[in-house]
Formats: sequence, structure tokens, C-alpha cells
Amino acid sequence: MAQSKKATGLKAFIITRLVLLIPFLFFVLSVIFIILRIIPGDPVRALFGQHVTEEGLQKLRHEVGLDKPLLNQYFDLITRVIRGDFGVSIRTRRPVLEMILACLPATVELTIPTIILSTIGIYIGSYCATKKDTVIDVINKILTTGLYSIPVFWLGILFQLIFGVSLGWLPIGGRIDPRIPLTKVTGFVTLDCIITGNMVGFVSAIEHLILPVVTTTIWISCMLNRMTRSEMVITLKKDFIVAAKSRGIPKSIVIYKHALKNVLLPIITIMGFTFAWLLGGYVVVETTFSINGIGRLLVSAIYSRDYPLIEGCVFFYTILVGIISLVVDITYAFIDPRVKF
Repeated sequence: MAQSKKATGLKAFIITRLVLLIPFLFFVLSVIFIILRIIPGDPVRALFGQHVTEEGLQKLRHEVGLDKPLLNQYFDLITRVIRGDFGVSIRTRRPVLEMILACLPATVELTIPTIILSTIGIYIGSYCATKKDTVIDVINKILTTGLYSIPVFWLGILFQLIFGVSLGWLPIGGRIDPRIPLTKVTGFVTLDCIITGNMVGFVSAIEHLILPVVTTTIWISCMLNRMTRSEMVITLKKDFIVAAKSRGIPKSIVIYKHALKNVLLPIITIMGFTFAWLLGGYVVVETTFSINGIGRLLVSAIYSRDYPLIEGCVFFYTILVGIISLVVDITYAFIDPRVKF
């Protein structure tokens, strides 16, 4: 009976959150529309400059709908989005959704291994909390503070210089060696190489992932390390931990089952939104390593003032944040039984 009630509550919670996400999406889209339109300048003229006549500019404005009144442009945007159509890029004349989906695999290939490897920071942080103020803990604090303080792009360039240029061990950019033939199936380079039996390409794709993934993993794991250590130090002093120790429960169970489980709630929140941030495109890393992901796509759209592409990227990112926020909230209930839907 209790399980059935919980399942019903979970279903209602998910439906409610998804329904509430809809007006939020359109609110964000409206804000982006207003911001882009109040910024001075003409995106068509900024893109083509002196290379097109005034008649040509008017024709291009008409093609992308920028010659219409603002209210008509807004309702056209909302109508297209409801149909699942984000329009056509001003710069490339390609459908916006097609461009986003083409860049998504590159970002996902970087994001998933980064998040998985970053969890090592949680275990190191919890271990150092049990060794508070010892040499191990002091070294951990110095390393995590120092590494977290280094700008991600600078760390990436440093790795490129050391492992790519000086030692020649790893490639410094791209997703795969351009000399290797690649048959596109899903858009995920590693997966396509496995499907087509291209093991040479698979090895090359993994080599191209190492530097950007390690660069981002170091930064995120240091953040998780510091947060986990701070929370664990506080949790290990609480009464229920002292009581567990007094009952003779093994230390490893007290730390990793009782203490760490209570610490995970804020950690999961950080990891959830970090995952959303990475999927939204960590611009600096993608730019540093010349990877055509969503972050780099958004930057190029902003530079060229490509209204439809900017609106599409932001809308896509908002959906990701909403869905991942929902998953985080659901995860809370499975970790902490006190959380009710």
C-alpha cells in the first residue's frame, strides 16, 4: 500500500513539474527575444557588412522575418517553437534544430566521462575528512585549492603544450584524426567507430578525448572534493555517527554508508547542475580544444548575432536544466526517505 502510494505521488510530482516547466520555457524564450531586440545594431548588416547591397539586405531581412513588427516576430517565434521548429540560422541558412543536434554528440561525449571521473573527488574528499588536519588532509587542501584556482582554459593550454606539443603523446584538438575515414551513423564518433568496426578510429577518438576530459575533470573533482570534505567534517561530529561508532559498527560502513549518504544531498545538487552546464556546452574547453560542441556553437551565434540560433541554443539549455533539476529532486527521495513527493 505504501509503495503504491509513493508511486502515485512520484507520478503526480513528475507530471506537475513537467507542466510547470512549460511556462518557464516560454518565459526564458521571451526574455531572450527582448534582450536580442533591444541590443543596438542590425544582425543582417553585422553579418554581411559591405558585401551586399541595400536591396540585398532588405531581401535577407524579409527572408528571416526581421522586417516584421516586433510583436509579429515574437508570435512567429512562439508559434514555431510550439511546432518544434526553431527557424533557420541567419548565417548558415540551415535549420537551427539540425545544427544543435549535430553539435550535441560532441558535447555528450565530453560530458559523460567527465561526470563519471569527477566522482573520484567525492571519495577523496570523504577520506580526507576522516584524516582531518593530518598531512594527507593538508596536502589535499593545498592541491585542490591550487588546481581549482587555475583557469580551465589555461590548464587546457598547459596540457596541450606538455602532452601534445612537447611530448607528442596526445592530439591537441578535434575529435578524431582527419586522415582516418569515418562512417557517420549516430554522430557520436566513438560509438560510430564501434558500430562500423573502425578500431583505429576508436583509438584515435579516445586519444582526442583524454586532454579535454582530464582538464574539466580536474576542475570539477576539486570542487566536489572540497565540498564533500567540508560536509563530511560536520557530519562526522553528529550524534548519530557517534552512536554508530559506539555500537561497534565498522568504520568503513559508518563513513561510506551512514555519513556519506547524508552528505550526498547537496553534492547531488551540484553534480546535477554541473551536468546541465556541461551539456549546455562548456565553451572554454570546447574552444580551447577546437571541438564543435553546443558551447562553441552558441559562442559563434552570439558573435554573428544569429538570433534564431541563439534562441534555439538557450531554449535547448533551459530544457536540459529543467529535466536535470527534476531528476535531482527524484534522486533525493531515494537517498533520503524523509523526502516526500
